[in-house]
Amino acid sequence: MGTKGKETPDPIKEFIIREKRNSPGLTQAQLAARVEGKFGQSIDKSTVGRILRPNSDQSNQDDGNDEQAGSPENAPDLESHRRELYYFGQRLRDRLELLAPHQALVQWKATSEEAGLALWSGRPAIPDKDTAGLSEEEWNVEDGWKSGLFNARFQPQFAIFREHLAESNLWKDFDRLEGQVRGYFQACKFSYAKTVEKVETKLPGLLAVDVHSVAISMLASASGGVLIQSEASDFSYPVQEETSGDYTWWSLRLGAWYIKAERLDDLNELMDVHKSLLVDASQWVEFLSLRTYRSACQDTILEFQKALTPDVTLRHLVTSGSCHVCLPG
Repeated sequence: MGTKGKETPDPIKEFIIREKRNSPGLTQAQLAARVEGKFGQSIDKSTVGRILRPNSDQSNQDDGNDEQAGSPENAPDLESHRRELYYFGQRLRDRLELLAPHQALVQWKATSEEAGLALWSGRPAIPDKDTAGLSEEEWNVEDGWKSGLFNARFQPQFAIFREHLAESNLWKDFDRLEGQVRGYFQACKFSYAKTVEKVETKLPGLLAVDVHSVAISMLASASGGVLIQSEASDFSYPVQEETSGDYTWWSLRLGAWYIKAERLDDLNELMDVHKSLLVDASQWVEFLSLRTYRSACQDTILEFQKALTPDVTLRHLVTSGSCHVCLPG
């Protein structure tokens, strides 16, 4: 898990700057997800913004050089059909993300075999084509891209894009990823069930909603490297006294989840259990399996994204291929 106040290591800074230069369309949240995937370290998107700001002038200069070399939007070999596929390829690459374990648990419950896996982040809020300043081709892609988690295989351009890149080895990574992600989601499910079982054993009187808060907060902690023993000391336990009229209670925050109790001693006992489970979970078979699947998924995602990076490579792949709807000649 990332620690506030610590200087971001230079390799991570360089990685963020390089990724943004290669893929200008990446958001700060997506860059933060890539950092976590490569380095196993979580980073706040505001930190990503601070890292990028000193390099904005250089980035703009680099962008200018790229445009002189032939930007994808203006390249003569990128007519309307291929330009639309290029924009689709950008999103297929840049919005592919691995959910954190606690988010994956929710996605697993909502996923059916028919629907497939929604592995892509949704589009940002955009008002309309003219306000967003998008070309007709880019708007066609963005308008069909749903908000929230999204399965890009259902996008009309997907099958055609795959035809254009049919000879590329990247589809081996792509096809392997779905099986890996299903294994990862299942590992998250088993890890959550194991945690619930342990919490209920140690705190038999705890309400079901609070058992869930303890278990899901531990699963969320796994997103920074999957519960290594040192994380137990990094986890904070803010407690606050709250009052409403004549009623007073105590509130404990476990990451993004809260547990309330009338007695502070009850929360102290819960904190002790949470701390001990954080240490124990690092050796549970379920969490070790989660770590293995998560690492495999991240490696495959990075390989797929690298095959479509930088944008000039993506453009070449699109223009060198063809499909059944391409204009003759």
